[in-house]
Amino acid sequence: MAPPTPRTLLVAALWGEALPLLRRLQNPERLTRGLVAGSWKAHPVAIARVGVGAQPAEEGTRRAVQLYQPDRIVSVGTCGALVDDLEPGCVVAACGLLGAGARDLQPMPAPRSALLATVPRAVNRPELRQRWAATGAQVCEMEAAGVLAAAGERPCHALKVVSDMAGASGRRSRLPRRLRLPAFQLHALWLVERRLAPALEGALAALSLEP
Repeated sequence: MAPPTPRTLLVAALWGEALPLLRRLQNPERLTRGLVAGSWKAHPVAIARVGVGAQPAEEGTRRAVQLYQPDRIVSVGTCGALVDDLEPGCVVAACGLLGAGARDLQPMPAPRSALLATVPRAVNRPELRQRWAATGAQVCEMEAAGVLAAAGERPCHALKVVSDMAGASGRRSRLPRRLRLPAFQLHALWLVERRLAPALEGALAALSLEP
């Protein structure tokens, strides 16, 4: 008898990041207001929307883990690029989390890999960008450290799509410094729908083949 297909929990911060993934679920079942389970192709998947920031991400992921009991967890959504060779729309898998130590994010199939930093606030000025880039991080976001903290012994991954150049000076910033949340939600929705979701589907298929 073939072993059961691993259950995957996808953790997103914003509805703009979660909605394109929810649209792909077959036989969706709402477990809580922010947690929906179903299947994506042949993969049992639940999608949790946890809010912005490491602490809400940790708390929301813990609740989702208790209810869904996943075999692995993936932090999904948008990120900012701290290096110039990553452009908006690029999909990256975290090859590690800055400062995570021995219990780190696991590799995941993706077009690019990058060292990720979970930051306490948006990186929207050149001096902040330079400071974080100096640590060796290539992309930044605000939730993966919280997701990892709640994962326990489960494998934890991060798959992100670059939304902006994280405060780069001049035209490379691509997003206004004070972009309002509703506008960013729409920007995130487009990026996840067109770029992240197809890459995630391929990554889930590849992970399901691993022993």
